[in-house]
Amino acid sequence: MITAFVVFPIEWMSLWFRLPFMLLIADIRQGLFYFVLFAFWLIFADEHLNENKSYRTLMDYWRNLLFITIASVALLVYDICERGMQLSNPFFSIWSSDIGSNFALATIYIASICTSTRSAMFGPRSNKNALNASVNRRL
Repeated sequence: MITAFVVFPIEWMSLWFRLPFMLLIADIRQGLFYFVLFAFWLIFADEHLNENKSYRTLMDYWRNLLFITIASVALLVYDICERGMQLSNPFFSIWSSDIGSNFALATIYIASICTSTRSAMFGPRSNKNALNASVNRRL
């Protein structure tokens, strides 16, 4: 469903109608694409790093997907605040006020913390059996 939304040529509608929200839709589509891409990389890389060849379900990745979702939602909120206000005032910048810049920094920091926490907590697994097996193969 998400890929159908990303691929659908909604820009064609702008040939016949005035659509000032096209930049916002393009940013939402790009965010959805990156969310799906990061989730795919996460699952694909983990399945190939899995030494014991046991199949995992989607529920095994819930922590990782939760951090990716939180980071994506935080960046979506930032983007909606920035681009959404530019629909009515094209010269608006969220960075021009103290409250807006603090809000923008908070959403960016939340997204950064979620991605770095995901990498630190759930990155490459240190499996002693896999390490011993690779050492024994070399000998």
